[in-house]
Amino acid sequence: MISTLFTGSTGHELKAAAYEYARSKAQISRWENNVDVIVIGGEDQTAIKIEQIRQLKDEIFILPIQHEHKVCLIEQADLMTLPAQNALLKVLEEPPEHVLIMLLSERVQFLLPTIQSRCSVIRVSSRSENMVESDAFWTREGIDQYLEIQKLKGRAEAQQWLTDRLGNLHRNWIESSADMQTEERVRASLHALKLLERNVNVSLAMDWWIRHVV
Repeated sequence: MISTLFTGSTGHELKAAAYEYARSKAQISRWENNVDVIVIGGEDQTAIKIEQIRQLKDEIFILPIQHEHKVCLIEQADLMTLPAQNALLKVLEEPPEHVLIMLLSERVQFLLPTIQSRCSVIRVSSRSENMVESDAFWTREGIDQYLEIQKLKGRAEAQQWLTDRLGNLHRNWIESSADMQTEERVRASLHALKLLERNVNVSLAMDWWIRHVV
């Protein structure tokens, strides 16, 4: 499974987002006393050392026992020493298919660029305005669409992506006899396209689309 980096908010909110993500992607909701959950770091640590990452590497290649996937959570990932980050990099390059690796960091500037580039990044806003707080987002469809949007490069790709989604929504609208929810999604997609045509920042336009469609 693809590794994921959560950033953009406080440690508590990052952890809450990671828990929900793991529940949706790996169907793991119980964290305490769970043999398929590995947690590294935490509030009582001042550094994450290479020995901890080496132990992690040994554990993640063991198949899960109670679930289909294992979950590895690295809290305050920016506390990893440089040797620890280099050791983790080798894992992120070819992670086992049965493992979901999640990194939490409020200070991504202390993470190697190569670490960041090998993760899908989910930016968690403050709880009052967090676009990933809704139950709809935490469906597999919502998460998959969010990750797709994160990979878009530039205005042209975003416009093409929205145009493709608009075509799918329009077909669903016709087949479902124009139900209200699909109609609202069509209107929201058209509005997002207009925002891009008006040179609104791509990230802002796509964030608006997620808030109104997912």
